[in-house]
Amino acid sequence: MMFMEFWGLCQKYWIPEQNDEWWDEALREMDLFAKKYGSTVFVRKLCMALITRLEDEHQEQMAKGKERQG
Repeated sequence: MMFMEFWGLCQKYWIPEQNDEWWDEALREMDLFAKKYGSTVFVRKLCMALITRLEDEHQEQMAKGKERQG
């Protein structure tokens, strides 16, 4: 069940948006997910892997936007 729920988070937040509300919601839901499953090291690392992926994608989007402007 935990992995299915994590997969749902991945699907919901796979493409980051460029606004604070989206990021706040994504982080809030990952925090709730971690707490639901005991905030173990494993669960926290799952969440951090997704957050890292989102941050990387966000940076790529920002770089592409700057390339188009420049």
